[in-house]
Amino acid sequence: MVDYSLYLVTDPKCPNCEEVVQDAVDNGVTIVQLREKHLDTGELIQKAERLHKITQNAGVPLIINDRIDVCLAMDAEGVHIGNDDMNPVRARELLGPDKIIGVTVHSLEELKKTIGYGCADYIGLGGIYSTQTKKMKSEPIGPLGARELYKHLKDTGNPLKSVLIAGIKPDNCERTIEQSTYHGRGADGVAVVSCIMASPTPGRVARDIRDRVDRILKNGIQPSLAKLRTIRDKNPMIHHLTNTSVQNFCANVTLAIGASPIMAAEKDEFEDLVKVPLSALVLNTSAREGFITLQKALEVYNEAGKHVVLDPEAINISSFRESSVKELFRSSPPSVVKGTTKEIMCLLGATYTEGDDILACYNIVKHFTEEFGCIVVLTGVDNLVCFQDKAYKISTERSAAAQVSGCDDALASVIASFIADIPRGDMLQALEHTVSAVACYEHCIERAHGQTPNPGSFAMELLDQLSLVDESTLVHDHTFVCSLETEQR
Repeated sequence: MVDYSLYLVTDPKCPNCEEVVQDAVDNGVTIVQLREKHLDTGELIQKAERLHKITQNAGVPLIINDRIDVCLAMDAEGVHIGNDDMNPVRARELLGPDKIIGVTVHSLEELKKTIGYGCADYIGLGGIYSTQTKKMKSEPIGPLGARELYKHLKDTGNPLKSVLIAGIKPDNCERTIEQSTYHGRGADGVAVVSCIMASPTPGRVARDIRDRVDRILKNGIQPSLAKLRTIRDKNPMIHHLTNTSVQNFCANVTLAIGASPIMAAEKDEFEDLVKVPLSALVLNTSAREGFITLQKALEVYNEAGKHVVLDPEAINISSFRESSVKELFRSSPPSVVKGTTKEIMCLLGATYTEGDDILACYNIVKHFTEEFGCIVVLTGVDNLVCFQDKAYKISTERSAAAQVSGCDDALASVIASFIADIPRGDMLQALEHTVSAVACYEHCIERAHGQTPNPGSFAMELLDQLSLVDESTLVHDHTFVCSLETEQR
């Protein structure tokens, strides 16, 4: 199987092409395309053969741009053709079934045409951004334009591989992949030219991009703040039954993220509130209304197929709360349960001591999520989001947040805002957006803490950061979001 993670396209202007390609494949490039428009056929074949020795030794495919004759003459692994160049069907007839064929796609019309041919192994999707490397025939489509094409691939169930191309570099590759992804359907890699070919340290740049691409692709989930557009456009209603002391802060967090909070505890209202098209419920076991009211609300929202986020606050220190929450699960479990590690372990009937390995906690939580079909969020210095055999760790700075009443409670409000429009039956999509919600909230906590470590001003700064955050501001690092599977490797 071809690995498209980091696709290097050579630059005809590079004076030491072979040395650069060698350095690049030694540092994570997974596929190379030779692009030469002005060499005569003999010179091109000779250059291709020299590069092929390098790529073969590295176990990396060599693709020839446009020239099927050259590919056949020196037995490269495949060709890449423009959408207005040779018909891919004819290319396949000439190359046979085993060569790789890539096609450039700029628009939905071109994508549909390429799919119709049924001959491409992958598409080069773009140009994403403006670039000086080659003259572009059309305007850049940007990440959101690419997202529309991935929507088509998602909706049609087409498994066609793809790379994003044009203007991709280390400081935008993760964001570009993230913003172009549509409900889990996105790029298989990025194609780069000048940021490697023109660099004085091509190997270092290649390794940097490869590490970034691996972090976002190999984890199996792509936390995205693109959901913020939906929240702010549609303002889902988030119904809270929560602790009186934190209601104001939770309401302000909900407003800052773009949703609409309502604090309603009268049981006779529940049937009307659940009819709001985009809505979700947040339950906190410290709510003064009592467990009968919580159970009624949970049942109403569950019957309507709406998401419910439960915060089993302090059940580890109250036997009444512990037994009551366990009864809630037996009668009508929520879609998401969020709590501290001690609270969650108590709910699961497991013992926990400070310093226990996070993997050990996951192994316990996994069986619980499988039994009740709900997502579990453990909060702390390392936040853990789990559903069945999937688990993701999100780390942040929480020292100031720990001193602000309601800061941890408000995470439930953010989660509910992110999943309010997702069908209750699509728990994998709910998992994806729960991870995004936690990543968004923790990212804002980290930014607020960077502005002020003092609890009073921190609370206000956090609201500001939540109101300002958008899909371009989530910056990943090595520990910010990772899957437990990746971390174990």
